Amino acid sequence: QDSATCVVTLHEISGSAGVAVAIARKLDGAVNMDAVVEGNMLWKDQFVMAFRPVEGDDDDVNEATVADWAVHFVALPWKVFFAFIPPPSYCGGWLCFCIALVFIGGGTAVIGGL
Repeated sequence: QDSATCVVTLHEISGSAGVAVAIARKLDGAVNMDAVVEGNMLWKDQFVMAFRPVEGDDDDVNEATVADWAVHFVALPWKVFFAFIPPPSYCGGWLCFCIALVFIGGGTAVIGGL
């Protein structure tokens, strides 16, 4: 069995680059970057799914019925509107909760005004 060893040596950075590293460390400690990356992917998926007539992959979209497409076009403005609500992986779900309440209130105001 072949094996290799890699040695990594880290040196202290001084000057303005050192300040940038210190800020990055503080930010990384305050914000869970894994949750942010996951949230970004989930938010992108929300928008992709808003423009699909059915849940699932491309095969399911190809098998969508006329009724699925009709309901999709009627609901499309609402699906896109509510896709702007961030996923619950941001801020422990509180950002999603608060913005969802605002969006529900706004949607109710629009419907109530009709």
